[in-house]
Amino acid sequence: MTKEIDWNNVDWQGFFNLVHGIDLDGHKEDGLMLMIKAFVVETALPEFTNHQLKYVNEIGCDYVGIDGLRYELKCKKNLRTKTLGHTSQVILKNNRGDGQHLTKTFDYMLAIDTTENYVYKCSWEDLIIEDWGGANIKCRVPQKNSIGSAFFTEKRSYPLIRDLTNLVESYAKQEAA
Repeated sequence: MTKEIDWNNVDWQGFFNLVHGIDLDGHKEDGLMLMIKAFVVETALPEFTNHQLKYVNEIGCDYVGIDGLRYELKCKKNLRTKTLGHTSQVILKNNRGDGQHLTKTFDYMLAIDTTENYVYKCSWEDLIIEDWGGANIKCRVPQKNSIGSAFFTEKRSYPLIRDLTNLVESYAKQEAA
């Protein structure tokens, strides 16, 4: 018997407190810093779902749920639109080196607006796939599929870059000894 994920049993408030509390120590949120923050957010989400999701980090699939389904996480600022009925575009696939080929790698996308703190769940089949030009394939998610939201009220600070720097320095000291 397959269990279903209880999306009402997810601590979205805690999740968004973490997302907004990650301190990049003055670094701009792009390139490597964005990748580091994304890694932290991706690996932390199962904790907030009460381990209904397991982080697997496979190509095109971030999680497997207790329901046996595969989930991909996409986070973006200003994802939610006010009047269009769907989100702004997110990069579904980066085509570096393999042309315009799209293979189903997940069952559901979790698209998260990190500005307004909304969470959308969308099946692969319901994605609005568009913009096949250039290096990326982009898509939109119907906004009718909202499964969570939070009001960002608690200001926390998680000094990610400071802690990471200290960790790297400790590794270097061990090797240099």
